[in-house]
Amino acid sequence: MSKSNDLRISVSQLPTNSKILDFVSKLDTADIRARFGRLLDATGVAPLLIPKGRGFHATWAWDEDALIGAAMLVELGNRECELALLVRSDKKRRRVGTRLTLRSFALAQELGADQVIAHVRGDNIAALGLLRSTGFRATSGIAFEMWFSASAKAHNLFGPTKEIAAGGDQF
Repeated sequence: MSKSNDLRISVSQLPTNSKILDFVSKLDTADIRARFGRLLDATGVAPLLIPKGRGFHATWAWDEDALIGAAMLVELGNRECELALLVRSDKKRRRVGTRLTLRSFALAQELGADQVIAHVRGDNIAALGLLRSTGFRATSGIAFEMWFSASAKAHNLFGPTKEIAAGGDQF
């Protein structure tokens, strides 16, 4: 990854199909299975990363011109949103998921949500650590599938970020 200043978090820049296919091609098989519960090829994963109408919101992480992460936030009603994350396998453990999560909290709050929920496989150690470190707490599930919930205001615990404070897409 280039300098951390070059990482952009964007809610408006929709990637081209070729950028999405490039992103998916850099995912390890284990990462695809952990996120989607089954093995999918690039053409099967790509459509899952595009918002499907009202109530679906995508946030993208870019390193220069390369798509390296995606967060999908879905409005569930009852002032709740569900969050799903996917970070390119070769860009993990560089706070991309954390940045996407914090931006998603801010977006959920803008949408009027009080809670953000997420679910993760019990063996996905990286995702479990990410959720816990960003304010999520386990609400149900054991081993295979676990459910988590966090306040939509959880991003406030981390202090103001350049992105939220400036209202821009630089993080």
